[in-house]
Amino acid sequence: MGDGEWQAHKHKTSNQRRSWRKLHLGIDGDDYIIASALTDRVEDDACVAISMLEQIKGNIARSTADGAYDSRPMYKALAASGAHQQARAENGMYRYKRIIGDRLRAKHRESQKKEALIAVNVINRMTALGMPESAKIVV
Repeated sequence: MGDGEWQAHKHKTSNQRRSWRKLHLGIDGDDYIIASALTDRVEDDACVAISMLEQIKGNIARSTADGAYDSRPMYKALAASGAHQQARAENGMYRYKRIIGDRLRAKHRESQKKEALIAVNVINRMTALGMPESAKIVV
């Protein structure tokens, strides 16, 4: 049983209303979240990513994503790809989960979309205040 199924069984509740969502984030070179989408679990990641490109103003020089976004339509939508940016996207999602949390609080889909958008704006404001600087220490 998955987490939701186990909880429903343990507490003898209906699991029919439970469904998880996926938050997709597009992060630029300055660590700002420039595109986001909250989807149902069944939506195709690559299709969502292509629709997120419409939120981005300007040209995209490089793009990196995990394997879920790896599709021919996505490659057609992007002109170039660079592997070194993957850590930036993963760090952005890590920051989101550590600061905001890994679950939505709102019950209804439209409220969940607004909640995610507000959270993205909060993360961007925090980024504007200053990102920590890190450097490799050589011993």
